[in-house]
Amino acid sequence: MASDPMLALARTSFPIGMPVKYYPVDGEARFIRANIRSEPWRLGHGAIVIKITGITGCVSVEHLERVMEGLALNIIAPNTPEAHAAGCTCPDPADRMTWSGVMLSCGGHLFSASCPVHRHAVQAEVQRRFGRPQ
Repeated sequence: MASDPMLALARTSFPIGMPVKYYPVDGEARFIRANIRSEPWRLGHGAIVIKITGITGCVSVEHLERVMEGLALNIIAPNTPEAHAAGCTCPDPADRMTWSGVMLSCGGHLFSASCPVHRHAVQAEVQRRFGRPQ
């Protein structure tokens, strides 16, 4: 069976038990708080769906927003000995012109979206600035 990167992303983005906001009508502000209760799967026409509490059947992951309750972002500054010891792969600001990848610039530091130490902080900041994923 071939790897499905979008399904893998949905699996890591919405683990079982995670609190979410479910938007029954895309584009409207009204939502329902729920929790993930199944692994995601792909329907025949291509949509990725998942089961949530309070709803019979499945819903599209496109209508879900992760709820980051109690998220503690104790950020280690990138390119410090502490960050490198923890596995930080963020680029040095001096390398910004040669870095290929998505990064967030904040406080004179560059944060990589793929860094194992900082990726959750980058995702949380993008969601804070731009809202739920489209």
